[in-house]
Amino acid sequence: MRILITIDSFYDGGAEMAAIRLANALQQQGEKIVFLELNSQLSSEKKQIRILCKDIHLYQPDYNTIVAFFYKMRFLVPVFFKPEFTRLYHFIKKLSIKLMLWKENIWIINSHHISTDDFFSKMNSSKYLLVSSFHGHYELLQKENSDGDKVKGTFSRIFEGVDHIVYTADKHKQTLESFSYPLHRTSRIYYGIDFNYTIIPTTYYVGNTLSICVVSRAIAGKGWEELVQATLNLSAKNNYRLKLHLIGDGPLLDYLKDKYSKIPNIEFCGYKTTEEIFEHLNYHTHITALLSTFEAESMPNSIIEYLACGKPVIATDNGAIPEMLEYNGELAGTIIKLTDRKLNIEDVEDAIKCYLNDPKLVEIQSVHAFKAFEKFRIEKSVGQYQQLFKELSNQMS
Repeated sequence: MRILITIDSFYDGGAEMAAIRLANALQQQGEKIVFLELNSQLSSEKKQIRILCKDIHLYQPDYNTIVAFFYKMRFLVPVFFKPEFTRLYHFIKKLSIKLMLWKENIWIINSHHISTDDFFSKMNSSKYLLVSSFHGHYELLQKENSDGDKVKGTFSRIFEGVDHIVYTADKHKQTLESFSYPLHRTSRIYYGIDFNYTIIPTTYYVGNTLSICVVSRAIAGKGWEELVQATLNLSAKNNYRLKLHLIGDGPLLDYLKDKYSKIPNIEFCGYKTTEEIFEHLNYHTHITALLSTFEAESMPNSIIEYLACGKPVIATDNGAIPEMLEYNGELAGTIIKLTDRKLNIEDVEDAIKCYLNDPKLVEIQSVHAFKAFEKFRIEKSVGQYQQLFKELSNQMS
């Protein structure tokens, strides 16, 4: 079975990470995987490429000699020729991708972005099946676009060309139901990560410094500044000993560093590889946080990483986060309820104080975290995807 897994571009986000981890796991299971970055020009650093298995064929059409030539030329042609030349560029790029699909004998296309859903649904080919994995892009577009009729029309057109949809959160299912997408053409599959750990519960003792860690992009809606404020407030009001580690980069990083980097108990760690993240969580962290108000939040990879390392999580009730933290009726952390998608800093302070005042809670929830992680093992996720792809392939035969 030949499978194409495609993303819009390497933005170093959760959707891209989920796609890469799935591609790697499928390749290791003996599947033939091609990985497509549809719009390479939209991102620059591309740190996540190093995570992609070396045996996987990475296709970046914007770097193809002919496509790249037309891409550069579209900025040089006179204004009155630009629309025609832009259409020519997109035609050449589409032709390049079609040739790749034919050469690689692709049967299944697994898309991880609304732009790749849109691109491949327009092809409307009977030679492959299009499987869309939802990550919150549709909900975000609905929120950001004031023209509801236009968005509805776009979604309806895309869904007509998508053969199957994989979702993770209830809000994805609600979106599909609102467009009357057939339920029998949907599946719920959690993200998975490949992580072998030693179960050693995290412990914290009164009087020691409580170390808090957050791993995410430094963007609006991920709660970085709110967490910094809560940490500073607790340190100032109650003389609590706290250390906050912020791992990741993004457009807000420089602003936050300029404002808070001179404060000794706030540490900006920058970008870290997956291995470095796990090392930091295992050896330098008591509890973790993700105070997300992000509209597109569904199933954050960072929370799966927290659970894998047995770390209690302070998180908002956004997307599928509450069920991520749940195991057998117990929570591997503290859920903070959002009001009109807004975060109350006092609620964050109260959550942190619970761990400061009750050290045993850290150890108890650490055990719950290990158990909650079991549903995110890569073997489960990749097995469900393989079964789905097999069933769809049989339909094509």
